[in-house]
Amino acid sequence: MKKKTSKHTLTGLTAVLIWVLIFSYYCPASRAQTQQTFTTADKFSIPNLNGTISFAVNGSYSEATLNNNTWTFKDLTLNNQSVPGFGLNDFSSVGNLMFSTQNSNVTILAYLTLSSSFPVNLLSYTVEGKGKQMVNLELGTSSPSSPDEWSVIVPNNVVLAEGQGWTIFPDNTLIITTPASNITVAHFGSITPTKSNLPFYIQHSIALTMVAILAIVVTLALIIRANMNKRKNFKAKGNLEQ
Repeated sequence: MKKKTSKHTLTGLTAVLIWVLIFSYYCPASRAQTQQTFTTADKFSIPNLNGTISFAVNGSYSEATLNNNTWTFKDLTLNNQSVPGFGLNDFSSVGNLMFSTQNSNVTILAYLTLSSSFPVNLLSYTVEGKGKQMVNLELGTSSPSSPDEWSVIVPNNVVLAEGQGWTIFPDNTLIITTPASNITVAHFGSITPTKSNLPFYIQHSIALTMVAILAIVVTLALIIRANMNKRKNFKAKGNLEQ
């Protein structure tokens, strides 16, 4: 009789263990986080620095916190990350971002990661005011990066060298002081063996990759500007009807 009870107990424990393993496999703790949505009307203010952060498109994040006058966004996703026509299929629209702005209002246009043989992290934003910004793309490494891995691009496709409106710190934080109204920050990772399914210019040319990035930024800016104009015209039409 005791043997029968032990056998049933062992069977029950085995079933529970299997259920726990299956549940943990399909529902890991990291996936329990839920995304919180935001819209273009939301403002992430930094009162102590007289700065605000907003987004040109709707999106979501798993967490947004303000510490030491810096906003940290976890799993940040923007809804404009589809870029048709460029043959770039390895874009990721989810990433972490640390951002602060002083005496200026910032509107983030795009935040992208291109995971290819030549990985690129890209952040593009507009600025109102003559302040400065602090940017950390949270590259997932504690090793200091070289200034040669970074490009800061301002209107007319001008690429600024370090010391010309921006500096980098050992923790991969960029301090940007250029007075430009539109700024793109790009980090270029290490080159790995090429993938045959990637476009020719990504596989063979760093210079042409830069051109592609600039084209993407321009395309996104035009799309966002067109949408903003539509919203303004719609509001103006609604006011006239009233």
